[in-house]
Amino acid sequence: ITAKATKDIMMYVRVPGWADKATVDGLPAMAGSFVGVECLAGKRRVIKVALNPEVKVEYGWGAPGSNVTVVPYDADGAEVPAADPKADWVASFAGSHLPGYTDIRSGDPGNHETAVLAHPLRGAGHYLTGASVSFRYAAGYTPKAGEPAKNGTTATLVVLDFETRAELAASEPSPPLDKFSFDTFTRYSDPVVL
Repeated sequence: ITAKATKDIMMYVRVPGWADKATVDGLPAMAGSFVGVECLAGKRRVIKVALNPEVKVEYGWGAPGSNVTVVPYDADGAEVPAADPKADWVASFAGSHLPGYTDIRSGDPGNHETAVLAHPLRGAGHYLTGASVSFRYAAGYTPKAGEPAKNGTTATLVVLDFETRAELAASEPSPPLDKFSFDTFTRYSDPVVL
């Protein structure tokens, strides 16, 4: 990257999350980060970025490198594993107020985020006739006293086709998730069921 600044600035180079062997100006750069590079006024600055991609062979669908298990058909209903954030979900994570837990982060105001369970269901010729999920929440970006109210996040359960990722069915959206604050945390909500 070549830059010529009209004043002293700090330029940030975005390193993609998959580039785990990237370097910026010959120094290791953390995947999924922004690396600050100083650019001085009136000087031409050449920034050497090497993403160093590599081919990786992975099994299953889910987080890179995970060995995803397929949930087999069960006439009494199947339960999809969801307790391990690293192995069971493809999502953005945040720290939790509960020791030993990890929260799924829904994103910044106005964003549309997804959290995908990384375990496909194998129907063995049977049809999926129902699905449900329950969760508890704490909502961030709570307005301070005197600030106008904000629209709370909503959640929708969506069933996807494993092969095509096409949307097969969706629940009604949850009510706004805005009653339990992450910013002034006292507790998580009671379970919300979709």
